[in-house]
Amino acid sequence: MARKPRHDRQSNERELEEFLGALALEGRSPHSVRSYRRDLEALLAALPGPLSDVRPADLRECFRHQQQAGRSPSSINRAIAATRSLCRFLYEEGRLETDPAQALRSIRRGPAPGVRPKLHAPRLGSLSYIGSAKALAT
Repeated sequence: MARKPRHDRQSNERELEEFLGALALEGRSPHSVRSYRRDLEALLAALPGPLSDVRPADLRECFRHQQQAGRSPSSINRAIAATRSLCRFLYEEGRLETDPAQALRSIRRGPAPGVRPKLHAPRLGSLSYIGSAKALAT
């Protein structure tokens, strides 16, 4: 059985360029392609090795580190979506044996800082003492 050549950082860069080119051919805006590039270059720089050797746990650790560094949830979720797209592209092109990002999920977002959750006033009928004649008489 022939062994696939080991991917290195230069290979990752070539594959990234091919992916970004495919996005442009699909009609993605130049702004979107720049955003994909920025997020994916940061990811590839933070990975412990070539993309072909990356495990799902490595990807989760990279995004966990970004979260701990204070990066906003929406920015992290955008980078997760870009990572899923890149890995799916490389897997479908036969350049990855498995898709390490397939199980990646977006992080949960809470309310924005300083925003209070909307409180709803209870309906009058939901208060137990309102419905009794004795409570109304007092």
